[in-house]
Amino acid sequence: MTESKSDLPIPPGELLQEVLAERGWSSDDLADCSGDIHAILTDQQPITPDIAKQLEDWLGVPAHIWLGMENEYRETLERLKGGA
Repeated sequence: MTESKSDLPIPPGELLQEVLAERGWSSDDLADCSGDIHAILTDQQPITPDIAKQLEDWLGVPAHIWLGMENEYRETLERLKGGA
């Protein structure tokens, strides 16, 4: 069975925005993060394993979810670029 891949690249920053909004937080509330949260929200910086762990600690969303979304997003972008 072949797994179907989405042609809609969804940046992990969208989930991050939703989680922050649910809590009534802004990107400034995560200012201690090793990454630039604003850059992640605007898809200018990827979520690294270190950032994913920090997001897990602060938001309770497991690091593997963040990293999986990041990988799927980047893979989809590459697939669309290559026309595959």
